[in-house]
Amino acid sequence: MLAVAIGEFTDSGYFHVKYAGKTVCYLDLGFLHSNIPFVLEARWIEPEITEKEPDAGRTFSEIITELVSDLNACSREPIIRRYDHEVGGKTVIKPLVGTGGHGPSDGGVIAPVAGDSRGFALSAGINPFYSRIDTYNMAALCVDEALRNAVAVGADPDRVALLDNFCWPDPVYDEEKTPDGKFKLAQLVRAAEGLYDTATAYKTPFISGKDSMKNDYKIKNHKISVLPTILISAIGIVPDTTKCVTSDFKIEGDLIYLMGETGRHMGQSLFYRIYGGVSRTVPVVDTGANMKVYRAYHGAVKAGLVVSGHDLSEGGLAVAVAESCIAGSIGACIDLSLTDESDLLSDKELLFSESSGRFLVSVNPDLEPGFLGYMKGVRTQKIGKVIPEKKLLVIGKAKEGLIDVSVTELTDAFKNPLYSVLGMKV
Repeated sequence: MLAVAIGEFTDSGYFHVKYAGKTVCYLDLGFLHSNIPFVLEARWIEPEITEKEPDAGRTFSEIITELVSDLNACSREPIIRRYDHEVGGKTVIKPLVGTGGHGPSDGGVIAPVAGDSRGFALSAGINPFYSRIDTYNMAALCVDEALRNAVAVGADPDRVALLDNFCWPDPVYDEEKTPDGKFKLAQLVRAAEGLYDTATAYKTPFISGKDSMKNDYKIKNHKISVLPTILISAIGIVPDTTKCVTSDFKIEGDLIYLMGETGRHMGQSLFYRIYGGVSRTVPVVDTGANMKVYRAYHGAVKAGLVVSGHDLSEGGLAVAVAESCIAGSIGACIDLSLTDESDLLSDKELLFSESSGRFLVSVNPDLEPGFLGYMKGVRTQKIGKVIPEKKLLVIGKAKEGLIDVSVTELTDAFKNPLYSVLGMKV
């Protein structure tokens, strides 16, 4: 690769550029750094929200099938398969995993050096819908999801770096073009604060990033603006790629554990968005508690005690379990009465809350004591097991059957929607 030295740092106080020996630029650094700043006014307005319970009018079996088929949650397989995701034959975990290659992976893993088991994980976090409540929490949750996804596949939570991509509606106030520009700028300020606070707490530095600040489109007198959106990408060191974990349930009889705290975080959840629920209670990121979960999980992964691991995000516990069944082409039985929160939360909240900092884990029963040894001080609850029948079964708090749906039906609901939208054959 050609590399040419084009300059040097000096103490002259000037930015000096020459071409063919002739000075073409000679600027005082004071002019560059101390000029009058361009001041914009930001004005934050708390959203007015009237709480409303969703009206699903569906059985739980119908709800989970509809959730996994939603275009914001369904499989991206037709897009993924258009691209070559191999990297010199060194890809350890691919974007799609499981027995049929249809399950969603939390991240990708690459081992770049032949014969060396060390590698790195790549993952992402995004959910613009939380911006409808507060962009601070939206940004914090995107950082948390990207970190959690990297850890899920085997990355060390203490060795992760980040990249941000802003996709924002025009935040510059103009009386005619952007009369809400001051509010959109305030949303941007709060998002930047959320990124800073969360990344600083996790000690996950931003090493790069980019922004796009004019994501608006006007046709005649109608203006369309994107929701304030941040995509966080993460890269993390995987100490031993032979211990990497995928999201698919694998062996009947394995125990299913839920790691992390579940709260009443339904605001802008997938369940509420689909069925018309309204709540201002979006998930919040407790970096201290979450990092304890991530380190405990990583310790168990390094020790070879985790059979499968999957992060909980959009759609909550219900969608995470469904995805692990889809990926493994195997069933699961979940008992919500076994959760510590069953006395405080409803069945809907236990299934569809999108609280941050959680993992769904399957464990070999013979290795359960060793696994629990890593979980000291971390909320870890045995909530079910992997079953041979290709069904997702969920038992409610009152011990009644809530969900009884075949994995085949879930797989079709998850896999087919985007193929249909793109006009492609499955």
